[in-house]
Amino acid sequence: MPPGQTAWLARALAYKTVTGTWTITNDLGVTWTGQGTSTKVGEGIDGVHSILAKCTTDSTEPGCKATAPAGTAVK
Repeated sequence: MPPGQTAWLARALAYKTVTGTWTITNDLGVTWTGQGTSTKVGEGIDGVHSILAKCTTDSTEPGCKATAPAGTAVK
């Protein structure tokens, strides 16, 4: 790292949101059904993967600018 610069790693997780009718059965055989939405980390689902960006104070990526540590001037 050159003098006067700061570096950090920015991570963006891949998420998948699914809405529908859910049926849950417990270990006693009791079943519940209902409507709902669930959002979970979904690595590799639909070809989407999490990313890890190497950022510095001269990075131009929006993800780096958005995650710059407090007091860091990103160009």
